[in-house]
Amino acid sequence: MIFPISLRKIEGRHSGKRTPFRLQSCLSYLYFDGSTSNAHARPKGWDWTEPGEGSLRHFRGGRMKLIDHDVCGNQRSREGLLTGSPLVSRLSHSPWGKRPEKKDTGTRTRHWHSSCHLRKSLLKLRIMDFLTSTAILPLLFGCVGVFSLLKLLQRMRMRAYLQNAVVVITGATSGLGRECAKVFYAAGAKLVLCGRNREALEELTKELTASQVTKVEMHKPYMVTFDLADPGAIVAATAEILRCFGCVDVLINNAGVSYRGAITDTTMDVDKTVMEINYFGPVALTKALLPSMIKRQRGHIVAISSIQGKISIPFRSAYAASKHATQAFFDCLRAEMEQYEIEVTVISPGYIHTNLSLNALTADGSKYGVMDKTTAQGRRPVEVARDVLAAVGKKKKDVILADLLPSLAIYLRTLAPGLFFSLMASRARKEQKSKNS
Repeated sequence: MIFPISLRKIEGRHSGKRTPFRLQSCLSYLYFDGSTSNAHARPKGWDWTEPGEGSLRHFRGGRMKLIDHDVCGNQRSREGLLTGSPLVSRLSHSPWGKRPEKKDTGTRTRHWHSSCHLRKSLLKLRIMDFLTSTAILPLLFGCVGVFSLLKLLQRMRMRAYLQNAVVVITGATSGLGRECAKVFYAAGAKLVLCGRNREALEELTKELTASQVTKVEMHKPYMVTFDLADPGAIVAATAEILRCFGCVDVLINNAGVSYRGAITDTTMDVDKTVMEINYFGPVALTKALLPSMIKRQRGHIVAISSIQGKISIPFRSAYAASKHATQAFFDCLRAEMEQYEIEVTVISPGYIHTNLSLNALTADGSKYGVMDKTTAQGRRPVEVARDVLAAVGKKKKDVILADLLPSLAIYLRTLAPGLFFSLMASRARKEQKSKNS
């Protein structure tokens, strides 16, 4: 038989005793004859060693046993007769003085690490399978439930905040103001409706009281008639407003007027009128009601501005200027009133389908009398009124209620002003060309 064994070579002997010698490891294939002599079975000058690729053990009767290890570190053995002829080999030499490396220990360690890694991988797969099958769906349903609960609590808080609250709405005779009166009345608020047209206010009051809303306690609205463009009328109106319910919880500055015209054609009287109605009037009314709010350490002031309070478009100079001023004033007011726990909300709608463009002032002070295409395609007033109600109930600071393009224009004005100005100039040329034709 042929057996791979590990050998070491004896370089010399002296007086029957072994002298210091150098070891030379090798791997060899050996053929032995049938002799049972240990001297004959072992080639001269060689000795059997422990352990390498394998170890050779001698047994009586000329038999031998080879013990080695497989690649997984498990011990194995083979037996056979000592037959064959002297050493015939191909040698693999290692450096002098170096003992054969014990490969079985490293192999066994690597095998153990591989097994541990495999077990860990299987454990991870089982854990992931458990999570996906038993934990993901309950977690998902739990998140949905928590979200629904938060929405419900927020709705209940908003209802409690607005119910029985004294809400003053200017410009309540038409458009957005009229729809705001309806949604706030349905929420259980105590309304004080303000406007220039007494008959329109009475008609709105009758419509509100005739509505069948039974979920909350309803309160009969009060009416106060005055013109925001008249500073003297604002002082008297403030006293009348406070007499209605004794205090004001929410003031909604909604009244305003729009404008269409070129700057070069517009008189200063028109600019002043627009600023009086859109800016100075709301500021004067707010200042008149602030002392009572500060005294109570409670109140909420709402300014209905416009998307043009954040960006300016051609042929709207006076209107855009008044809305920019409104935005700036109420931003400052918000910071100053925080110490008194008074909320300030600025709402900037886009185009709303109302009569705003029909009643807009032109360069000479006359009414525009045309429903713009953009206004005709605007949002319905009732939708915007509901958003106003939600913004007040959630005590939001600044709200933009516009479509995608106007909203993007706000960011474009900040991030790429050069491009924004070029687009506005192109729009001005287009509108001027259409007017001339």
